[in-house]
Amino acid sequence: FSAPPLTPPSTKETPSMIPPGLFRWLAAMPGAHVGPVRVGPSECGMGGGLYLTERVSDGDLLFAVPHSAVMSVEAAFADPRLGTGLAALSESDGDRAALAGFVASKLLASDARSPYLATLPARSAVDPQHMLWWGRDEVSLLEGTGAHRECLRLREEVDEVAVTLSGDTLQSDVGRCGQQAVDEAVRAAYVSILSRAFTIDAGGAGVGAGAPALIPLLDTMQHSAHATVRYSYGEGRRVEVFAVGGHAAGAEMTICYGTHPDMVFGAHYGFVPAAQAASCYTVLRLNEVDAALFGIGAGRVLDAQRAAETQANDDRWTDERVRATPFAALAGVLAFAGTAAEYPLEFGVSVDDLAGAGSPALRTLCICARLCALPDDGSGSGSTRDQTAAALSEMLLSDTFQSVRCDEAGAAALVVAAAQRQMRLLKRGGEKTADASSQPESLRPDCVRMAAALRRSEAVVLRRLCSSAYVVTLFNGL
Repeated sequence: FSAPPLTPPSTKETPSMIPPGLFRWLAAMPGAHVGPVRVGPSECGMGGGLYLTERVSDGDLLFAVPHSAVMSVEAAFADPRLGTGLAALSESDGDRAALAGFVASKLLASDARSPYLATLPARSAVDPQHMLWWGRDEVSLLEGTGAHRECLRLREEVDEVAVTLSGDTLQSDVGRCGQQAVDEAVRAAYVSILSRAFTIDAGGAGVGAGAPALIPLLDTMQHSAHATVRYSYGEGRRVEVFAVGGHAAGAEMTICYGTHPDMVFGAHYGFVPAAQAASCYTVLRLNEVDAALFGIGAGRVLDAQRAAETQANDDRWTDERVRATPFAALAGVLAFAGTAAEYPLEFGVSVDDLAGAGSPALRTLCICARLCALPDDGSGSGSTRDQTAAALSEMLLSDTFQSVRCDEAGAAALVVAAAQRQMRLLKRGGEKTADASSQPESLRPDCVRMAAALRRSEAVVLRRLCSSAYVVTLFNGL
């Protein structure tokens, strides 16, 4: 999930044990401050949590972490052995990949590790912890959910980055430790970054501004929608953490990881928040429904959507040119509506989107459904083309992207059909999860429970979208 100086971590995976030397290591660093806090088993989630050792008032400084203790892209680029290679990797694969290479190199180092490295997540045969450590059969439990696609995407990214690092920056580590050890270190680094990294802004100045960073102690805190701390990048290049409100000694302090969909919480953080309906989320794919039954169909809209990205950034596309042909006008509607070809005719919808009918996600979904449902008799006659062109021109001129020629009932039916298709996929995958529940010896129970929780989350949204009366009401409200 304008960002504050530090945005909440994109993911979270808490450590099972905090070495006693962590506080001494941190306190010895120039600029550090360790106040009335301790780490112990969390009462809010899995793993560790941060507790107060004495009463605090609103705005009290709890601790501060100097930049020298942070594992950042800036530190990676400054590394004498790895810096050049990691900077190149950042250019080609992004800052997350570069930081993963830096963390992996530290995990592979033969010299003594810092107390902080010992707090990072480690693979366990019993505790699955993170989807990057799930087995193939366990990943298959997610089939039909949005988390399945996200999980596969992350695993593919890790594998590709591990190959790149092994052939270049970490090549000497492969010779010293072996390929399997390097692959595992890169995977473990990704788990830590996905589950614990924060984004440093620092006013936009300096190398690595806006990139992920691992910040000791701050990343031990559990998630709550009602955070009891706030944090910022203060003077002296250090991360400062303050209490929000007054709290008694023994209270567990929490931060908010953001308003992410449950599929992100599951695939990145390693858990699904309890009783947080706002994060229920699904993905509708209009391009996988036989949209031709409802009008001009998804094929023509999909082609136009791909053209829209180029057109939106090309000043040579004038309003007259956009409206010159049905296809150009179709691309114009999509460009002005803010759609992207990266995920063609796929739309994420959350409970929050349904609650606020004017949300951009819901608005764009309805616009594209209206486009797919524009009338087309299939003959390709001139009159049909003229009708389509006229409808598209009206949509472009309308603040709500509507036209009297739009088939609202057909557009709503298309959305319902997409929701019903996704619900069928969800139920089909759920049958596999149900079978796995009766065979706990073959799959770890936590994986089975996670998959079931993600299905329930998506079903909350889909049950509404499978109702024709409900979707028609949504269209009428836009």
